[in-house]
Amino acid sequence: MHWNYFLSLEADLGHLSRYIEFNAHNFNTYSLQLARLLMAAVQEVDVVFKELCKVYMPSATPKSYPEYKEILLGYSENISNMRVWMPRHGLELRPWEYWGEEINVPPLWWTANNKVKHDRATRFDHANLKNVLNAIAGLMVVNILLYRNDTVHPIPTLFSPRNYPLP
Repeated sequence: MHWNYFLSLEADLGHLSRYIEFNAHNFNTYSLQLARLLMAAVQEVDVVFKELCKVYMPSATPKSYPEYKEILLGYSENISNMRVWMPRHGLELRPWEYWGEEINVPPLWWTANNKVKHDRATRFDHANLKNVLNAIAGLMVVNILLYRNDTVHPIPTLFSPRNYPLP
């Protein structure tokens, strides 16, 4: 179920690549479609985090990013080193780059989502390509952690794990 949601977001992102060239020069490009993808991806990361916490610590009932991170750090501390490659666009992303650092500091794309969600009138520019690419890449990583012992199909079309295998 979660993998299919990721694939759906990835397909929507693929359609968007017909209108926005995915490269560093366009990372600050923002739009309504990018805002929609950002919010959908971050909400799904939140859902998958809850599932991962159930797997790792069934008695826990985390409700926020710091609580998820505290539980998951003991089981997935290597997450900060996980890279996601976008071969078609020549991009390498590290969506969880600061995972091992300060517990209450979420990834930039997570914070961007909150800014867009709560203050869209003045923070809409945070719904940009860079944040969306990293949010969807981050979603792929947490899905891979969730489905670690299962096979996921089909494989992604835009994203590829860089230094760890698909289950």
